[in-house]
Amino acid sequence: MQLTTPPTWVISDTHFFHKNIINYCQRPWDNVHEMNEGLVERWNESVKDGELVILAGDVALAPSSLRQELKGILQRLNGRKILVKGNHDGSTDFYLDSGFESVTDHVVIDKILITHYPPVGDENGCRKTLNLIKQYDSDFVVHGHQHSEHGGGHLFNVCVDINDWRPVSWETVLERRHLHQRLSLVPAWKSGFCQDLA
Repeated sequence: MQLTTPPTWVISDTHFFHKNIINYCQRPWDNVHEMNEGLVERWNESVKDGELVILAGDVALAPSSLRQELKGILQRLNGRKILVKGNHDGSTDFYLDSGFESVTDHVVIDKILITHYPPVGDENGCRKTLNLIKQYDSDFVVHGHQHSEHGGGHLFNVCVDINDWRPVSWETVLERRHLHQRLSLVPAWKSGFCQDLA
């Protein structure tokens, strides 16, 4: 999906209802209910009604018995929402029914690629993202999937676990892109082990 108007915010890997991620990523909550409410609160502190948010995958890890509760949480999130599906996201229809404007596997805005997987570290994710980089001649990748890596050369990880559990402004993405270009950093996909997979 290509957009001519950029979002106001990007975010990934909220993992609503995922109990184990609290310990795995040292999230500052004692249980799933507190985590869900904390994520909603931080989202809504940042995002105003009408602002566009791109969620770059892994919205939740919830059993089917909690789908209605998850739907209620998603409908409480401020802003207009586009989902770029991650490896833990299920039915497109569910997310559309929960208030997302669209669901896709990538978004491109002015050569910036937004996808769940970075072009490093995971063979299947590498191949998919590398192909998209080539297809769109992208010069910067906004991604999630990695919960502790900040990303290097021309990558920006918007996972909540390294961004104070809240969305990142598009202005910040553009500042980071400009910095990488000004420093003439080598794009990570030209130095990573998966560079020849595509």
